[in-house]
Amino acid sequence: MKRRLVELGLYATAPLAALVTTPILARALGPEDRGLLGVSVAVCSIAAMVAAWGQAESMLNGLRHNDAHLGASGRVLRLSAPIGAVGALALMILLGVPPLAALVSAVFIPLVAVGAVWRSVAVARQDTTHVAAASGLAATLRVVVIMGLALAGALTLVSSSATLQAALALGTLLALLPSAQRHYRSRPPAHYPRRATPLVGEFRAAMPYVAFGSLTAVTLRADVLVLQVFASPHDVGVYAACAALGQAGLAVSGYFKTRAQATLFSGQGAHATRRELFLAATISSGAVALVAVASEPITSALLGDQFQGATQVLRFVALSSWSVMMLDIVQGLVTAGLSRDKLLNLAAVGAVVTLTCLLVGVPAWGAPAAAAAVAMGASAAVAVGLRMLRRAAFL
Repeated sequence: MKRRLVELGLYATAPLAALVTTPILARALGPEDRGLLGVSVAVCSIAAMVAAWGQAESMLNGLRHNDAHLGASGRVLRLSAPIGAVGALALMILLGVPPLAALVSAVFIPLVAVGAVWRSVAVARQDTTHVAAASGLAATLRVVVIMGLALAGALTLVSSSATLQAALALGTLLALLPSAQRHYRSRPPAHYPRRATPLVGEFRAAMPYVAFGSLTAVTLRADVLVLQVFASPHDVGVYAACAALGQAGLAVSGYFKTRAQATLFSGQGAHATRRELFLAATISSGAVALVAVASEPITSALLGDQFQGATQVLRFVALSSWSVMMLDIVQGLVTAGLSRDKLLNLAAVGAVVTLTCLLVGVPAWGAPAAAAAVAMGASAAVAVGLRMLRRAAFL
């Protein structure tokens, strides 16, 4: 119980950090630059999945079946990570992000990709405390640096973009380094026979995971990008500021996701997995209801008068956050326990529903429709994922 409370406290650092950084960023950047920062974060999240080229999911599944190969993953990352960073840089500039802000964001994407692989190693070792510490350390670094820049009068779109990505990358790597070192010492390179598979073959083998990551990114991150195309800069900024509060809740879902995945490696059975899902649904429901009811004072206190219309948007974002948090956990279980085809089908359902709703709703109703689209897509994927897990006797 003590360990569970410590981990939950570490994960709670992220939403608490969002409460500190949201008003600072909103007041320092204003709606338009806050919208561009949201676009930058969304593109980097998508690019990080491409940069990792499915190695995080492949490593997690491989360690569960004792078929992981660290050397092969390293070969893939050395090529895919720079490609993901360059692609992100080009896309950000295309969407209107200033080149310097795009550059300082993209440069950290390879480190974020490595951190995703290290997280899989820690989960497979059931080292859930270090995974929680990664979330807590990244959030702490983000708060400290943003507050320091604000006090120095140096908080701009460029400096905030660099801070968000650097805190995520460095916080994750520093926290997971001990767990990764222990794993690599227990399984040195000589432990793995050299694979004769060409690099092209390694890339092809990871394609289902890459497709999964890309489709998941559409479900979770396409909202800001579609708004950037169809909505005004002010609406994008309002939505990005509200979405930052909602996405911070994913750190808490990361607590339950990590523990649920660990149950698959511990042999505790379906009862333990159901328990983690039930706790996640119950706790997140209470938090979402609280934010939805108190959205007006929250937006007034955190965002100020510049972000007009934020109250209604935050209500929709709060409601969509529950579906997104549950999707994060369900996808984690499917990644660790089921086949690649199941994983791909699950992600495709969420992406198709989300993108369809975004393209239909955003041009007519703007930011609230974007949040509703994410909620519909995530809910559809959760329903499909739970059915898959029941059929496989994981629930």
